[in-house]
Amino acid sequence: MRYEKFVNLAKDFQVIDGAALTAIGQNSGRTLANLMTLWVGKGRMIRLRRGLYMLPEGVSRQALTAESAACLIYFPSYISLESALSRHELIPERVEEWTSLTTRKTARFSNPLGRFSYAHVAPSRFFGFDRVARQDANFCLAWPEKALLDWVYLDNRRVSKPQDYIEILRLQNTETLSRKRFIETARRFSSKKVWRFAEALSKALRLGK
Repeated sequence: MRYEKFVNLAKDFQVIDGAALTAIGQNSGRTLANLMTLWVGKGRMIRLRRGLYMLPEGVSRQALTAESAACLIYFPSYISLESALSRHELIPERVEEWTSLTTRKTARFSNPLGRFSYAHVAPSRFFGFDRVARQDANFCLAWPEKALLDWVYLDNRRVSKPQDYIEILRLQNTETLSRKRFIETARRFSSKKVWRFAEALSKALRLGK
């Protein structure tokens, strides 16, 4: 199949996976998969990860933001940890890598849209996020309280005082956090570490309702 014909058939796809290739190629998905490698090398396609592609900006009718890509590259997943804390303006730093949680094994990807890392959590802890739907993006984002507790849960440092986490993360704008949701979310973790720090942090940060 010629590239021009492929673009005409694929320009309405936001991302292109094996199923899309089969649909576009009318059961010649394997042939198109081979062409993907050729077109990626020529800059005519963008590889997001193995088996997942997108058309370059200006060619596709469906723009893909890095936030949307974070949830599509490795499914199921939701943006959390530093990326979510930064987006909620709870930390001052701009995060260079998109950090997410998944029930699948830990993974890391790099492509022209950025760097993406995925930390594993048990299915029972895969909650506490909203689906954000905008005209230009569609992705899953952790609640601010969940993003903070996810970070505490996965952090391997030996921290004895909640004030240490406040200083490590340089937390700010904590008045936007809900103490009720913070505590309720911590309880669902079924983790002594998270519960202990949730109680202490909520008092140290003087969280409201």
